[in-house]
Amino acid sequence: KIFGFGGFGIGIYKFEMYIYDRWGELLYRTEDPNKLWDGTYKGEVCQDGVYVWLIIKKDDLGRTSRHIGHVTLLK
Repeated sequence: KIFGFGGFGIGIYKFEMYIYDRWGELLYRTEDPNKLWDGTYKGEVCQDGVYVWLIIKKDDLGRTSRHIGHVTLLK
């Protein structure tokens, strides 16, 4: 079964999500909060490991916030 990783929230006006590998290479980017990262890059499944995510969002009151964390990919 394939799962995905993403973000969600209420009152979000603008959304950006980035996924990076441990060397800082950008593997995934979306501006659609409904699109999830499926653990692939250029059509290939990524190696098991820890990946960095960055979410930048702007709410309907005009406030911008950045959230950074890690996600572990296991097959």
